Amino acid sequence: MRRFAARGFLAAAVALALAGAARATELEDAELAWDTGQREDAARIVRNWVAANGDLGASPEALLMLARTAVDPAEATARWEQLLQLEPRGERAAEARFGKGMAAYSAGLYVQASQEFATLATDLDDWFDSGCAQLWVGYSYLGANQPKEALEAFREAQRGADEKEDVIAAEFGEANALFQLGQMREALRRFDKFAKDHGRDGRAPAAAQRSIECLRVLGEESEAKKRANDLADDFPNSGAATITKAEILEQPERATRPEENAGTVEEAPAGPFWVQVASFSDVKNAAELKRRITALGIHDIDLEPAEGPDGPVHRIVLGPYSTQEKARAVADTVATLGELNPRVRSQAAR
Repeated sequence: MRRFAARGFLAAAVALALAGAARATELEDAELAWDTGQREDAARIVRNWVAANGDLGASPEALLMLARTAVDPAEATARWEQLLQLEPRGERAAEARFGKGMAAYSAGLYVQASQEFATLATDLDDWFDSGCAQLWVGYSYLGANQPKEALEAFREAQRGADEKEDVIAAEFGEANALFQLGQMREALRRFDKFAKDHGRDGRAPAAAQRSIECLRVLGEESEAKKRANDLADDFPNSGAATITKAEILEQPERATRPEENAGTVEEAPAGPFWVQVASFSDVKNAAELKRRITALGIHDIDLEPAEGPDGPVHRIVLGPYSTQEKARAVADTVATLGELNPRVRSQAAR
């Protein structure tokens, strides 16, 4: 009887071990698919596994993959919260906190996002670059129109970031925060320094254009005009130069008498206008592009739910803008990020 019981126990232990191995293998397959960009496959694998294993779907490994592959930001946030309840610290907890922050940021909940990123920076800095987290705190406060807090966060990011790219981004963010604060003289100095120190950076033309805006606010119009001409020479193919030209085009034109028999032309579409940038099935990719666009000094950004050929997507839309020239200028600016094809749309086309 004891021998039978021992054999039964051994059989049960082997079965559990095999189940655990199968569980690990399937979740590893899902993670591999995720890491190699096959996100739909990753979502299918993990959801099939959860459906087949019931309560085991609440394991940290499964929750991590469920959150990563969730299309709905609300579902992703719920999964991240479940994961944090099970593992409040560690690498998975850091990713969960960052994921919650990104979901809030992409939804325009900037104060909530700043809180998530701040917690990431202070409580989980053993597993996440605190400087990078502070950079996102700064972006969130800029979105919430709280430039004083943003300024402090960007300075913390410069002191603590591990990656040079994050330090450079924080420098540009600091200049934008000063601009929001109305400290135009200091903002001008920072934008000028950024354009000089990082002339090859995609944000350099935007920094030069922001310097022109500072000069205009300071009443130094002659210097602003000179800078505008220099901008077109220094960055001829940049969207910032196009913005400057668009502002000139918007100046009222002297009325002229139309020529007789000149014929008619198709009437231009009425404003307002928007710029459609890109669409993503993964909200985290959309939020990352939104961050990069914000770093160019563009803040009229919306994430719109839409239906793509393969299912729901998150569409990045900029605007509205009063004229086509402004919209095209913004589209040109965003195009400097590379691998994008922004398009201008009128009210009728949306």
